[in-house]
Amino acid sequence: MKISDISDLVSVAGLTSFVGYAATGAQPPYVVTRPMITEPEQVALCGQAIDWDFNFGLYCVGASVEASYNLSLAVIQALQGARVGSSTLSCSM
Repeated sequence: MKISDISDLVSVAGLTSFVGYAATGAQPPYVVTRPMITEPEQVALCGQAIDWDFNFGLYCVGASVEASYNLSLAVIQALQGARVGSSTLSCSM
């Protein structure tokens, strides 16, 4: 599973989607997808490592708190149970 797979599903749902950070001057509503670090204390042979998991954070930005909440509900509805690669998505807020 790639982060772009998640972002693509958000875009297919008709929402503006960014990976990593929103574009400068982006106007709400939009969704930003970022990976979540799960084990920041992992050590690799050559020193510190960042361990990524199949967990992603989606930041839903609306024009108000209520709009952001409603956008979050729409994103969850669009992604819950969707098939990505060999995984099925499970969403929580």
